Amino acid sequence: MTGDCDADGGADGVSKKEQKQLEGKFDTEEPYEYKIVPGYDFLAPIDVGTRRFWRDNKGETTVSFDDLTEYDDELVRDIRKRPLCGMWALTKNVREVNQDNSLHARIGDLEESDRSIESLRADDLYSFVNLDVTVKSRSGSYPIRAVWMGKCSICGDRYGQYQPRHGPENTLENCTKESCDGYIEVNDKEHKRITTQEVVFQDLHRNSDSSNPSDMPGYVNEDLIGQFDAGEEVRICAIVLPRERDGTAEELYLHIVGIETANEDYDVYDISDEEMEQIEALSNKEHIHHKIAESIAPGLATTESVELGRMAIAHLLAGGDKLELNGGTHRGQIHGALIGDPGTAKSSLLEYASMIAPKSVEANADNMSAAGLTAAAIKEEAFNRSEWTLHGGAVVRAHEGVCTIDELDKFDFNEQDKLHTPMESGVVNVAKANINATLKAESSILVAANPTDQRFSPFDEISEQIDIAPALWSRFEFIIPFKDEVDEEIDRKIFEKYKKATSDEDSDAISPELMKKYLVVARENKPELTEEAIDYCADVFEEARSQSDVNRVSISMRKAEGLIRLAQASANLRLGDEVTIEDAERAEDIIMSALKMVSTDQYGNLDADVLSEGPSAQKRNTMLCLLDIIDDLSEACTSGKPKAEKQDVLELAQEEDIKQHRAEAALKRLQNDGQIWYNGTHYGIRD
Repeated sequence: MTGDCDADGGADGVSKKEQKQLEGKFDTEEPYEYKIVPGYDFLAPIDVGTRRFWRDNKGETTVSFDDLTEYDDELVRDIRKRPLCGMWALTKNVREVNQDNSLHARIGDLEESDRSIESLRADDLYSFVNLDVTVKSRSGSYPIRAVWMGKCSICGDRYGQYQPRHGPENTLENCTKESCDGYIEVNDKEHKRITTQEVVFQDLHRNSDSSNPSDMPGYVNEDLIGQFDAGEEVRICAIVLPRERDGTAEELYLHIVGIETANEDYDVYDISDEEMEQIEALSNKEHIHHKIAESIAPGLATTESVELGRMAIAHLLAGGDKLELNGGTHRGQIHGALIGDPGTAKSSLLEYASMIAPKSVEANADNMSAAGLTAAAIKEEAFNRSEWTLHGGAVVRAHEGVCTIDELDKFDFNEQDKLHTPMESGVVNVAKANINATLKAESSILVAANPTDQRFSPFDEISEQIDIAPALWSRFEFIIPFKDEVDEEIDRKIFEKYKKATSDEDSDAISPELMKKYLVVARENKPELTEEAIDYCADVFEEARSQSDVNRVSISMRKAEGLIRLAQASANLRLGDEVTIEDAERAEDIIMSALKMVSTDQYGNLDADVLSEGPSAQKRNTMLCLLDIIDDLSEACTSGKPKAEKQDVLELAQEEDIKQHRAEAALKRLQNDGQIWYNGTHYGIRD
C-alpha cells in the first residue's frame, strides 16, 4: 500500500487505485468521513479492534498509545503502520459507540520527544511524530470540501468522491452503472465539508542552534481549532504527510491529531532527585541571593552598576506572583531596564539572563520579525493563497518566561508604545481583518538602551538622552544606569578576570545548567505574603513619598506594587514559604538604589518626573525662575521692544544658584516650547 485514508474526510496520501475505490455510491445515513469501501481488507482488524476498545471505554474520546498498547498491542502496531486509517477507524467507532457524529478521536497523554521539525525527512511520511513546538502563525478557520457529492440524473444513485487537501478537485461526470448513461447532477449544498485551520509550527528556540529555527505548515480540524494561539508553546501529535509543490517536488506538512499546551500538560524541564537535592541545599545557604547574583555573568568586572544589575536580574528571573485583589489582577512579572554608555556590560548581562532563564526570547532591532515586539495580523501569501495570518511577536513567544530586548532605543516609538499593555496587563490585543485575538504575554521584560549621543551627558536628564517612549519608564521596577567613567580600580578589575579565567581554581559560580533548573523551581514557588512584609513595604513607600513637595513627587505610585513583587521574588529565590521583612528589605534596596542612580535632582532629592515626558521639578523651577528674570529685565528695558540681554539673564540666574549649562538648557527648552523668543543676543516673552 502506498497511501492511507484521511482521518478527517479527505484522501491525502491514497494511491490512484485506492482513491478510485473510495469513489462510489454513498449511503445517506453513514457519516461521510468514514465510508469504508469493500475490498479494504486491511482495515478490518483496525475497525474491529477500535470498536471493541471504545465499547470498553465508552464516554472517552481521547486515547493514549500506552492505553492502546495495554489493551491490544497488535492493534497499536496496525494503527502505527497506517496512522490515517487508524485515526479514521478510531473516530468512526467512537461515534458509533457513543451515537454522536460530532465526536473526534484524539491522541492524548503525549510523550516527550527528541524529534524536531528540522529532523523530519521523507522516511517519516505516513507516521506519527510527537513534537515540542511554537505556534509561529495561524490562519483563521474556514470550511473546506471534504467529499464531492453528486446524483445521477436518470437512476438517482448518489455518488461521493473524497477530495485531496491539496491538488485538483476529484469530480464525476457520468453514472458508473453499466445500464445507465445518466450525467451527474451537482448540488453545492450537498457537498460534505469540514472546518479547518492552517498553522505554521516552529522548533523551540531553546532546542535549536539556529537563530531562526526550522518551521513547517500543518493543519487542525474541527474540535482542535482554537486550542492555541500564535506564540504559544505546544506539544503535538501529528501525522507527517506530503503535498505537491512545483510539479513532481513534494514538501512535508503536519496533520495534527492531538495537542497539549506546554505549560499545563507537561514539565519542560526534567529535574532529577539528585538535582533537586542540590537545589534545596543551595536554597538553604545563608547568602543565597548574593550567590545567585554573583553567578550571573560571573566573568564581568564588578562595578556598582553591574553588582546592582546582577541582583535585580536575579529577582526578575525568579519573578513575583500574580495576585487577585478586590476583583482586580495584579501582575507578577518584573520588568527592568539597563541604560547607559556602550561597552559597559549591559548586553552581556542581557545575554546571560536569556541563557539561564527557563524560557526566554531575545529581540533586537536587527533581527525583528514582521510581528515585531508584540504581534501582528499580516496579509501574506501563505497556505497557497493570500491569507491574513496572526504572528506572535517576542513578548508573546516569551509568555511565562523572559523577553530580553537589546537596544530598545533603536525601535520606533510606535513599536515601543505597543509594550504598554503587555507590560502592565500581560496580554497583546490584535484586531484586524478577520482576526480578533487576545494573546497571552505574561513575560518579564528586560531591556538595554544607549544614549542618543552614545555617551551620557551629566548636564541633561536621562529621559532626554535615551529614545524610549516616556510612558514606558514607569512600567519598569528598576532602571539602572551604566556609565563609562575613568576609575583605576575598576579598570584594573577588567584585566583581573582574565587571570581568573586562566587559573586552575574552580569557579564558585553556580553552573548555567543548574541555575536554569534552580529558577524553574523558584518560579513555581508560591510564598505567602505576610502582613509584616506588607507593612514594611508600606513604610518604605510612605517614607519616600513624604520627601515630595508642592512641585515635586519623589516616587510614583507604581513603585508600591514593585516593592511587593520584588519582595515576593526574594522569597522565591530562597524557596521560602513566606515573604518576610528581610525579603522586603532586599526589595527596598533594589528599588531605592536604582532610583537614587537615575531619579534624583542636583540636590540629591528623589524626583519621579526625571524620567517622565515633561521636565523634572528642578527643571520646572529653573524655567519659572528664568521666565521671571526675562520678564523683569524686559520691563526695565527702555528702548524698543521689551527684551532681556542674554548675558544679563545668565548673570542673574547664577545669583539664583543656577549654573550656566543648566540655565542654557532650560532657555533652550523654553524656546522649543514656544514660551520665549531669542534673536541671537536677547530673549523675550512671547505674547
